[in-house]
Amino acid sequence: MLNRRKTVSLLKNSIGVGTQRKLVAFYVDDWGSVRTRNKKAVGYLQSKGIDVDKSRFSRYDSLASADDLSALFESLRSVKDKNGNSACFTAVMNPCNPNFDAIRKNQFSGFVSEPFTDTLAKYGFQKSLDLWKEGIREKLFYPIFHGTEHVSRTQLMKALRMGNEPDVRAFECDSVGTTGSLAGIMQPCYIEHAKDNEDLAENIRMGLDTFEKIFSFRARQFKAGDDVVSPDLYPVLQACGIAYMDEPTYINRHLGDGKFKRYFAYTGKVNHTGQRIIVRNCIFEPTDNHTSDALSKCLQMIDAAFCMKKPAIISSHRVNFAGTIDEKNREAGLAKLVLLLRTIVNRYPEVEFVNADQLGDTLFAGK
Repeated sequence: MLNRRKTVSLLKNSIGVGTQRKLVAFYVDDWGSVRTRNKKAVGYLQSKGIDVDKSRFSRYDSLASADDLSALFESLRSVKDKNGNSACFTAVMNPCNPNFDAIRKNQFSGFVSEPFTDTLAKYGFQKSLDLWKEGIREKLFYPIFHGTEHVSRTQLMKALRMGNEPDVRAFECDSVGTTGSLAGIMQPCYIEHAKDNEDLAENIRMGLDTFEKIFSFRARQFKAGDDVVSPDLYPVLQACGIAYMDEPTYINRHLGDGKFKRYFAYTGKVNHTGQRIIVRNCIFEPTDNHTSDALSKCLQMIDAAFCMKKPAIISSHRVNFAGTIDEKNREAGLAKLVLLLRTIVNRYPEVEFVNADQLGDTLFAGK
């Protein structure tokens, strides 16, 4: 007898483009973006009465250090698919961050951006960029676009100017997005009015150009930060080279000025600008205390996807594998990742690991 979770998974996979191959792609959000700077920042926020423990992102998430990436790549290398390939983390990433020092210097008069490579240098993580490039060469790590910064420029500046204490305290320790932050602050494409899309369009162009300067190739796939983006920006993304849109099954898209439009998506659907949509159908959040038994739940979702002749598109976040603030968090996440990978290849010997663009190119070849 089917349980409710499996039934829901089967239904979710009943529509969309299929394949006879057993393809597995990991989509892992938030790489490149700042969140909480380090353990000292956690202590500072706690000392100011900010309950960072309410959010695992505030408590554990930070830029990936060289140790984080080395441990991740070692874990990925430890398991191979039928072609001798390791699983690849599609790093859904933000190529820029707020320049905290410059914004302080201008006394919150305007947002200033910097490439995430500059942020790495400020954090003392210069070796991390070499590992990013090593991971790309080894096909263990593959970046796609998640928005320019993982903050709303307008909401961050608004929070600082109005003196919203959680955001001010976070900013004081080079961090963003904590318990009590202003609504929308972690949404790169946040809008209140349709005219806001004019600035966001330029922001997107700049972000995608920065992405190309860092990695020497154009991003072809986009996942909106916090799943917030106006459909009026789709043509801008398409003109900048985005061929694939990573979207949820159901969502209300904000059109600005209090107007919304309901969208339904499935893998293979073509949107109004001709871009192919990819919808994640599996979830793996091993360090989320609110998700019991993340491993078995993910495996059940993979089983359902393969049963319905669909690829397993696994959604996750960097926080599960981040150890700069607490190494035990990284160790716990990677231990479950290795167990997941081993179980996948043992249960499905014919499995093939692919990155996000390989997935799209395979599914939509000739279509």
